[in-house]
Amino acid sequence: MKKYIKKLLRESLLSEDDDIKQKLISLINSGDKNNIELAYEVGKGQGINMDEFVKSEYGDLLNASDGDTIKDKLINLTNLKELNLGWAKLTSLPESIGNLTNLESVNLNGNKLTSLPDSIRNLKNLKELNLGWTELTSLPENIGNLTNLEKLDLSHNKLTSLPDSIRNLKNLKELNLQINQLTSLPKSIANLINLESLLLSYCNLTSLPDWIGNLKNLKWLDLMGNENLKTLPNSIGNLTKLQGLALDSINISHKEIERIKELLPADSIVDWDEYAYDSDWDAYDYE
Repeated sequence: MKKYIKKLLRESLLSEDDDIKQKLISLINSGDKNNIELAYEVGKGQGINMDEFVKSEYGDLLNASDGDTIKDKLINLTNLKELNLGWAKLTSLPESIGNLTNLESVNLNGNKLTSLPDSIRNLKNLKELNLGWTELTSLPENIGNLTNLEKLDLSHNKLTSLPDSIRNLKNLKELNLQINQLTSLPKSIANLINLESLLLSYCNLTSLPDWIGNLKNLKWLDLMGNENLKTLPNSIGNLTKLQGLALDSINISHKEIERIKELLPADSIVDWDEYAYDSDWDAYDYE
């Protein structure tokens, strides 16, 4: 029966007018081992060098997958939940990354990407995305499609703004924007009511908006190194769960510090040395 079904599938693939390579990609993207085997078989029958075809479609992504052959790597790749391409000297990502819909964690830290492919919107199971040190100057609007994201690292880039769709990431708990060129925070962040950690050091911020008080689950707010930030809004007092507020290297007066202390839970303003570096995500955890 399985051979008969396979025969019907093969005949169906070859009988329609669509581009055979597009059909092969559809089979591969299913992530099903039998479909990938079938794609190889049909492709070979059409005179297609499947290994070269797969390499042209998936490129550097294959390097993140185990296997003795290209086909083995492909089978493992399409079922990956974690993709680690940190510091892999990438200058771009193939559109085919959007086919890896089982991914839950992607690390692209340390590459020179400058932009992301539109297909990133398809990774709807993604919970963690590390884009630190990638020289990004902007994010695609469809980043807001990744509604299961809990952890987003955008640190050490060249971002001057964030897309409005960031407001859709309502499951986000950690947002790292350290060392960018934002100057002000987009109001869309006010919708991220589940945020527990917001890292904004060295972003050239000149003010903190009143809506910061909406983020009532914040435990850690890093404002270190924003030299032009001279005062904080009274709404900071709404952050009753705050455990750590870093104000190092800011031109803020002692009088203002005392005023802020009156608004916040005891001992929530901390010295930088009281925090431990988390090298995986370029973030800081309170000890």
